[in-house]
Amino acid sequence: MSGYGVTEVIKMQTSNSQLWSRPRTAEDIGAFVAELRRDSGLTQAQLAQQLDIPRRAVYEIEAGKSTQYVDRLLAVLNLLGGAIELTTRARAPEEDDW
Repeated sequence: MSGYGVTEVIKMQTSNSQLWSRPRTAEDIGAFVAELRRDSGLTQAQLAQQLDIPRRAVYEIEAGKSTQYVDRLLAVLNLLGGAIELTTRARAPEEDDW
């Protein structure tokens, strides 16, 4: 997708520290999700089961399979000077759903 800076720095820290990233592509988001999943000790199949989605869907997210929506959202944010910041958060025990 045009307009994205090749030199854009994507930072990710894992294992008991705040995790963050400013994704510029679906691949960046996928890498972030994969890292979180691995740090959680889950396989793709286990995550898919917990979300009640096919394992293939988890694979496609982690592989950065682009969707029109994600591409358009990132393009709009880039054009307007915005960004998405991905962070980890503490999850409350009763928090089972979105």
